[in-house]
Amino acid sequence: LYREDKGYFDLEITDSGDLKIDDSFDTGLNLAILTDGRADVSEISRPENQRGTIVDLFTERRNGSKLWLLEQSRNDEGALNRAIDYCKNALKYFVDLNFVKQILVDGAKSEKGIYLTITVYGINGEIDKYRYDAWNNSMYRQ
Repeated sequence: LYREDKGYFDLEITDSGDLKIDDSFDTGLNLAILTDGRADVSEISRPENQRGTIVDLFTERRNGSKLWLLEQSRNDEGALNRAIDYCKNALKYFVDLNFVKQILVDGAKSEKGIYLTITVYGINGEIDKYRYDAWNNSMYRQ
């Protein structure tokens, strides 16, 4: 996960030299949100510009998010609402597969762009919060 306070991605190494195993959903959330989801024909007119991930060839559900569609958007309520919807749709399968109890997505806009707050309610009662910066396409744990 990107450590905003330190300016780098954080990996932890065990005493034996292996990567420390983490039971959080940091990697899964990053993949779900930061991977380009395939746009529908109604959203992008040219099929070669619909993006998406090769993983979709091997699964029945669409993977990734459509947050990339906001790249040319104005910073308005419509873009904010689409960002919230794109994020909710990308993370829905975590709840559907009972990995977590609930995921709430809220958003705000400022002069610097659109920000989403993602709150993950774990099965065992743990709560994790993340912040997604749509204009910089980056995620941070809060």
